[in-house]
Amino acid sequence: MAKAIRDGIAIDYEVAGEGEPTLVLAHAFPLSRAIWRPQVEAFSRRLRVVTYDARGFGRSDAPDEASAYSMAIAIADLGAVLDAVGARLAVIGGLSMGGNVALNFALASPERVAGLLIADTGAGSDDPRSFRTGAQAWAKVAEKEGIEAFARVIMANPIFAEFADRGAAEEAYMRKIIHANSPRAIAHVCREILAKRTPVYELEERLRGLRAPTRIICGAHDEACLAPSRFMAAAIPGATLTIIPGTGHFNNLEAAEVFNAVAEGLLNEARD
Repeated sequence: MAKAIRDGIAIDYEVAGEGEPTLVLAHAFPLSRAIWRPQVEAFSRRLRVVTYDARGFGRSDAPDEASAYSMAIAIADLGAVLDAVGARLAVIGGLSMGGNVALNFALASPERVAGLLIADTGAGSDDPRSFRTGAQAWAKVAEKEGIEAFARVIMANPIFAEFADRGAAEEAYMRKIIHANSPRAIAHVCREILAKRTPVYELEERLRGLRAPTRIICGAHDEACLAPSRFMAAAIPGATLTIIPGTGHFNNLEAAEVFNAVAEGLLNEARD
C-alpha cells in the first residue's frame, strides 16, 4: 500500500496495472476503495487504475478534528493522490460521495481531467433540508452509539437496503467495510461534507463550462439520484446518461459488466 501525504494526513491508495489513460476512482460513503474491486480487475489488465480511501475511511488517516474535513479538503486530497502517482492528467470517476468529489474536482481543476465518470451522485439535491437533517442524525448515532449502531441505521436507509436485500453475502460485505471505519470520522464527514454539500442544481452554470468527456450512470431503482443524474447529463456538454435496469445505488457491484462497458467507452474517448 502507498500513502499520499497532505498537510500531515496520509491518504492510502493502491495502483494496479500500467498504461494510459490513468483511471482514478473515488468511493461512496461510508465505505472504502474496496468497492471498486470489479473495476480494478477489469481495467488493470491494460491501464493504470488508482483507487484510494478518502480521509476517515479504510486505511487512510482519520483526523479527530472536524476542521480536517470538508469538500474543499476532499478535492485537495484527490489532487494529492494524482500528484503521488505522477498523473498530470487522468480519467476521474466516483460513486455517490465519491462522485460529488470527482465532479467538484473537475470543476476546480478541469485541466487535470481527461474524462469524468459520475455514478449515482446527487442524492439530497431534491430536498436539501431533509438530507441535511438525515446526515446530522447519522452523525449523532455514529458519535454517541458507535459503529455497530451506525451500520444498523445506515443500512436501513433505502439506498443501502436495496443492495443488502440482495442476499446475505451482499449484506455481510457492506457491513464489513462499514465496520472498518472510524465512527468519529464518519460523524465529521456527515456534518462537514454531506450536510454542507451543494445540491447539483446549484452548479448548473459551472457544469455547462465542463469540456471533458463525461458519462453519467444511475441505477433505475436509485430514486434519490435519478433526477440529479438527468440534470447533470443535460447540463454538461456532450455528457451521456446510462440508467441501468434492475440496479440501485451500487450498480458498479450489482451490474459490473454494464458499468464497465460505460467506463470503457469513456476511457476510449479519453485516449483518442
